[in-house]
Amino acid sequence: MIREGQALGVNIVITANRINSLRATMLANINKRLSLYMVDKDEYKSMQGYQAPIQSPIPGRGQIELEEILDFQAYLPTKQADVLASVKELRKLAETMSDDWTGDLPAKVPMLPKIISTKFLFKNKKVQAMREKSEFPIGFDKESAEVVGYIPKQTKYFMALSDTPEQDEYFENTILENFRYLKGKVKTIVFDLSGKYTEQTDIFDNVIGVDDIGMMVKKLGSEIEKRQLLENIDLFIYIFQRLNNWLKRSCFQSMICRFYCKKAI
Repeated sequence: MIREGQALGVNIVITANRINSLRATMLANINKRLSLYMVDKDEYKSMQGYQAPIQSPIPGRGQIELEEILDFQAYLPTKQADVLASVKELRKLAETMSDDWTGDLPAKVPMLPKIISTKFLFKNKKVQAMREKSEFPIGFDKESAEVVGYIPKQTKYFMALSDTPEQDEYFENTILENFRYLKGKVKTIVFDLSGKYTEQTDIFDNVIGVDDIGMMVKKLGSEIEKRQLLENIDLFIYIFQRLNNWLKRSCFQSMICRFYCKKAI
């Protein structure tokens, strides 16, 4: 990448504390080198060559190799003398610049924190774009750090499986936040066999308890038939419980269930 990248428009900036942190084959392909003050003079000579001028122990003073080795002076946009205070001020400045900037930005290096909260998830711009399209972001791919979720126009139906109660809880919280965001934009129905969502009318348009499942299933059949002829807003159905339990309680045969699911697409 270092050897061939520049010709293809790929520019690479590498930082290191010691020259031997980089392999000799890599150094051989780096034709522009910049060094700040280093205590070990041998490190500096290995970096810039034995004919390089003597370094000055001045903060921000360094050398850069162009046609010849020249001195330069770097400055920080902060008046703090303390290093930690200076770093804190620089971070604050960077955040201000990022908030004020309205143009394009380079993509960030894909990295995920050890703990991913719902706040971190829903703050992501790609997640926000998915929600605007009535899609359900549920998390990030661990390798690519890309957002993954339920996209109705692509996958139609979505089933979540879990191994532990903790997984159930985290997934449920994410799903509820998505439904809360979609309130008023789509119609939502939850089949609640446990009675857990009876009071959640601020999230769902209809909360169907055990006693009303059979009647609601018939209504859904009629709704599907109507939607064959008329355009309607999107309808999301959330079944909170094991599907087998729901089929038993609703007296809904699996064959009929498959038939309705196929027609509802």
